[in-house]
Amino acid sequence: MEFHVKPENGESHVYFKGDIDEKIGEVLQEVRPQIVPPKAYFHLDYVDLINSIGISTWLTQLKDFKDIQLVFVGCSNTVINTCRIVPNFLNGPVVSFYARYFCDHCGYDEEQYGLITAMETHASGELKKIPCSSCQRPMEVDDHDQELVSLFTK
Repeated sequence: MEFHVKPENGESHVYFKGDIDEKIGEVLQEVRPQIVPPKAYFHLDYVDLINSIGISTWLTQLKDFKDIQLVFVGCSNTVINTCRIVPNFLNGPVVSFYARYFCDHCGYDEEQYGLITAMETHASGELKKIPCSSCQRPMEVDDHDQELVSLFTK
């Protein structure tokens, strides 16, 4: 797992890339002293794989961040699928995640993922639609991902 911490507007943004596995404990121990409280944004767009040891270690290590409000940004589909199995995997608010889309009009079945943000969802009252790359009509969010809007209310 690679990471870099970038201060933006007085807050810490941590960008992760790679797998949440047995090495995540060491990574989070390196990240922790680089974060300036009270809030940190964890960008999880490029998390590719999460295994059971990674889940356990992640949950244990996040207890060391109790003085910091963690906010999760750009959660990859891998992270989202883990949240389905382990609801407390993300122990803070989610600003955005990638949802799976499908085309009901032409039957286009190639997986496409679009970034869903809390701000867009709260403003419109529904998940945004993206155009189908085949027929250009609006695609729908997969029913399973539709349920994930509840992540925005943590």
